[in-house]
Amino acid sequence: PLAATSHVASSVLPASGINAISAAVAATPSSLKEAWISIDSLGGAANDIGADDTAWSHRGALFTVQYTATVDDASTIGNAQTWARHLRATMVPWWGNAAYANYIDPTLPSSDYFGSHLSQLRSIKASQDPTGLFGAGW
Repeated sequence: PLAATSHVASSVLPASGINAISAAVAATPSSLKEAWISIDSLGGAANDIGADDTAWSHRGALFTVQYTATVDDASTIGNAQTWARHLRATMVPWWGNAAYANYIDPTLPSSDYFGSHLSQLRSIKASQDPTGLFGAGW
């Protein structure tokens, strides 16, 4: 069983942010099978298109961050979810609320994923999928 949440980061961490994430990682509970942070750099072609030209509202971001944890027993998935979400919450002061849509955490609001583009995406979805066949509760 896997739990994950994410950030889209637009700034380099100052020493206080590095200390905060280091302390949160050091406090990882031993009940987790695995716990990790994945950082994928952005830039280059991701920034060649304007922020208002596509659904991706995070042009100019430096990287995405995925906080992921697993457990051996599905009945303890709450431990993994708590850890991943705690790490994300720890980093909000530096990286804000922006999240990566490919790492969906159902507890985050859709605006964290799509920013100012959410209303336009909802409008497109309503016109193209009026019966809700393709889901997406946003």
